[in-house]
Amino acid sequence: MPGKSLRELRRRIKAIMGIAKLTDAMKKVAAARLRRAQRQLFASRPYVEAISSMTESIFFPNISHPFFEEREVRRGGIIVVSSERGLCGGYNMNIFREVEHLLGGVPDVLLFLVGRIAQRHFARRPYKIGGSFSFPSLGFSMEDILPLARASIGAFLQGEIDTLYIVYTHFHAPGALIPTTRRLLPLERKAEEREFLFEPKLEDLLDPLLTHYLHSFIFRALLEASASEQSARFISMDMATQNANRLLQNLRIQYNKERQALITKEISEIVGGAEALKGG
Repeated sequence: MPGKSLRELRRRIKAIMGIAKLTDAMKKVAAARLRRAQRQLFASRPYVEAISSMTESIFFPNISHPFFEEREVRRGGIIVVSSERGLCGGYNMNIFREVEHLLGGVPDVLLFLVGRIAQRHFARRPYKIGGSFSFPSLGFSMEDILPLARASIGAFLQGEIDTLYIVYTHFHAPGALIPTTRRLLPLERKAEEREFLFEPKLEDLLDPLLTHYLHSFIFRALLEASASEQSARFISMDMATQNANRLLQNLRIQYNKERQALITKEISEIVGGAEALKGG
C-alpha cells in the first residue's frame, strides 16, 4: 500500500539522518585529534632525526656492542603497531598484510602487539605473543613506550629473538599513509671509519646512546601511527557521511515521487467520484 510505503521511507530517512549526524560528529572529532597528533609528530621529528643522524654517524665497521651482533635467525621479533579502536577504514588490515608478508621470511616469530585491534587479530592465530601494550591515541610521552621498548629489546639481548622489526604506518600526508617495516636489531654498521674525540669514553657512552636511539625510533613510530590512525578515521568518517547524504538524497527523491503519486491518485479518485455524482 502507498501509505505503508511512505511510512517505511520516512522511517529509513530518519535512521539515515541519525547515522549521517553521528559520522559527521566523529569526523569532526577525528579532525581535531588529527591536528593535535600532527603537532606532536612534527614537533618531535627534528629531535628524533638529530638523535638518529648523530648516533648513526658512529656506526663504524669495527664498533662492538651487543646491539650489532649478527646471528643466525632462528626466531624473529616483530613489534606490530595497530589502533586501539576501529572505524578507521583499512588502516589495520594494511598493517596486518604487511606483517603477514614479513612473516613469510621469518622461520619463527615472537610478536609484541600495540593496540587492541592487533591483540584481537593475532589472538586467533598460532603465534607466540611476547607482550601486549595499550597506548592513548594522543598525548603519550617517551616514558609511556618504555615497557614496550624494554620487553622487545630485552628479548634480543637475552637471546629469545635474533632480529627485531617494527611494523607501523608512516604518516606522509593526511591522504598518504604508508605501511612500513623497519629492522631495529641488530643495528647495521654503515658509517665510514673516522676519528672522534668522545667525552666521556665511547665505551661508557655507547650503551645509553644506542638504547636512547632505539627508544627514540620506537617513540617516533608510535607518533607516526597515531597521526595515521586519526587521518584514516577522518577519511573513513568523511566517506561514510558522504555516502549517508547521497543515500538520504535518493530516499527523499523516492519519498517525494511516492507522495506525489499518492496525491495524484487521491485527486483522481475525488474527480472520478465527482463525475460519478454528476452522472447520477
